[in-house]
Amino acid sequence: MPYQRGDVVYVPFQYSELSGGKVRPAVVVNSAEFQAAEQLYIIAAITSNVAASPLGHRIVDATCAGLKAPSLVRPVLLTLSHQVMGKRIGQLATDDLEQVELSPKSCRLLPWPFPIVTNRWVT
Repeated sequence: MPYQRGDVVYVPFQYSELSGGKVRPAVVVNSAEFQAAEQLYIIAAITSNVAASPLGHRIVDATCAGLKAPSLVRPVLLTLSHQVMGKRIGQLATDDLEQVELSPKSCRLLPWPFPIVTNRWVT
């Protein structure tokens, strides 16, 4: 079953120094059109270390997202194939997803206009 934008899933993340990795929650941020065309997903990392990223978006409805602790979406993007995507544990609430997509703070997470992430941005 394809994942949709806003789905919270478990995915493998490597540590930034590439010394290993860990399975962590992440949110799917790509559009359905991108997934259909590329057969890939773009995901943004989620952390329960809310002090870890001053640019992240704090998730208001952690229960809806399937998270056990207060968490935030971090400015860490990864492109993955369907084969390595893990279990879907929840869905970002509409308000949380809109904040990730639209807030000026979240827009700065991306190094360029990124129209494939959401149909609300224009090239």
